[in-house]
Amino acid sequence: MKFTFTTAALVVLASTASFTAAISNGQANVKSSLDIPGPMIDDYPTSYRTGAGLTADKLGFVRCKSTSFVGFRLFDRFGLKDFSSRYKNESAWGDATTWDEAARRSEVRVDDIAVPGCIAQQQTSSANASAENGHVAWVARVGDGNVTVEEYNFAKANRYNKRTVPTETFKYIHIIV
Repeated sequence: MKFTFTTAALVVLASTASFTAAISNGQANVKSSLDIPGPMIDDYPTSYRTGAGLTADKLGFVRCKSTSFVGFRLFDRFGLKDFSSRYKNESAWGDATTWDEAARRSEVRVDDIAVPGCIAQQQTSSANASAENGHVAWVARVGDGNVTVEEYNFAKANRYNKRTVPTETFKYIHIIV
C-alpha cells in the first residue's frame, strides 16, 4: 500500500506505534505493525535446536538461547542480514544482560514502549536457570498494558515459549521498529 504523507502526519503515525513507514521521495510504504512480527509459531531452525549448549549459531549466538532465537527472528522476519553478536561492531551483543547497553552504544533506541517486532529485554529472568545472562524475547503483540512475547529458554530449558505479561516487565530495543 502506498500513501503520500506530510512530515507531521508521519510523526503522528510513528508516535502511535500502529504503523511503520519507509520514506522515499515523499512517498511512504506503510505496513500495519500487526503484520510486522509475523505468525506466532516456533519457526526457529531445526538445525539450531540440535547442539544446544556452547555451540554457536551462524550469527554467533549460543544455540537454543534467547539471544539466538531473537537474532534468528531479526534475520528471518526483517531480513536484517548484518545482525550478529557483533552488530555494528559492538561486542556486547552476546549475553542478553548487555543488549540494552550494546543497543545504546550502537545508536539503537531503548525505551519502555513495546511495539510488535521489537526486542523485549530484561537483566535477569527468575524462571530461567541462566538468569545471570539475562533474557531477550520477540514482541509479538501489544495491548491494554500487556505484551505477548515469543522466546526460547525461559519456561523450559532450550525450548520455545510464548507468554503474556505486563509491559513494564521488560525494556524494549527498537532495532527496526
